[in-house]
Amino acid sequence: PEALRLMPRVYNRKKHHPPDAVLIDRTTPYGNPYRASVYGKEEAIRLFEEHVLPDLDVEPLRGKDLLCHHDGKCHGHSILRKLRLTRRTS
Repeated sequence: PEALRLMPRVYNRKKHHPPDAVLIDRTTPYGNPYRASVYGKEEAIRLFEEHVLPDLDVEPLRGKDLLCHHDGKCHGHSILRKLRLTRRTS
């Protein structure tokens, strides 16, 4: 039987996290170009969801934990939600 796999989650990169978690900051294709320091956290996430996420290929992140710079809610949670709501392509 296949081993039980916990749902992927978003970790703060400066805190304890799995060594194979994937960085999703602006140095990667998965980063949010809308800065929380400019737009505020909630608006930056909303803008990411509206303008970036619809066309972002998140399939390579399926089943992986994510690393972000923020504590609490961030665009990484939006990425995980999209993965949960879409079917696996392979």
